[in-house]
This record gives sequence, structure tokens and C-alpha cells, in this order.
Amino acid sequence: PLKDLVTNVFVLLEETPIIKMGMNFAMVIKINSEEKWKQLGSQLAPQSYWEDAADYVRSLDDKKQSQLGVWELSMNLPRPDNLTGHVRAKMAVLPNEKEKHLLTFTINSHVEISDSSAATMINILEEHWGESLRLAKQIISNIMESQLRDSK
Repeated sequence: PLKDLVTNVFVLLEETPIIKMGMNFAMVIKINSEEKWKQLGSQLAPQSYWEDAADYVRSLDDKKQSQLGVWELSMNLPRPDNLTGHVRAKMAVLPNEKEKHLLTFTINSHVEISDSSAATMINILEEHWGESLRLAKQIISNIMESQLRDSK
């Protein structure tokens, strides 16, 4: 429905110049154990690098050391097609007092065009929307599956 809404708005406003567009997908995942939640962060951003960079961390007590961890991580990926742009994957802790160990994943499939044409961008949206969603879900699934596999 959202793709259809955006498409129809820009069909009506076809004279509107557009040079950039993001096809975005977000997912919130609850990890049932604090150990697995922390392990995922440690695999994606090894803590040893940060302990070396902020060497005072090693001298802190265990409670303070347990605060070291990933809060947000962004990864820039090349587009899998011939369009100009990138795919940006973000993982972040979702602070929530009631629910613990929540992660939010956002995948932005960013496209840029040179002709500023709403019609060009609408065509790209219609042709690449499904693949953009499939790719976003695949990236998140692969991260979570590798975490489960590596934790065994």
C-alpha cells in the first residue's frame, strides 16, 4: 500500500523534481537471552578493538565493563544492481524498559538519478520495490542465522 501511495502521489505531481529516493525496511527482533544479545554485538563489532582504543575499560570493575557493547552499527553496502546509490544496513539497540534485548534493523536501499524525473523514479520504485524488500529481509535473516550458528 505504501508503494502505491507514493507512486500515485508522484504520478499526480510528475513535475516534481526527484533526485534521491530510499526504499526502507525496518524490523524489531527480541533476543531471548542477554548472553546471545551481547554475543551478537561482540561478533559484529569485536569488543577487543574498543578495549584497546579505550584502554581504561580493562581497569574498571566487572559491572562497569559489562556496559561495553554495541549501541548502533551501520554498514554501507554496494547496490546489487546497476543503479546509482547504496544499501545501508543499521542495527541498533531499542531502549525499552518493559521489553529487554530488543534490536531494530533498518535497511535503506538508496537510489540516485541524474535526470530529476519523477517518472524515472516511479519506474525504479515499481521495478525494484519487491527486490528491495527481499534483500532487506535476507540481510537481516543472514545476520541472525549466522549469530545462531556461531553461538552453538
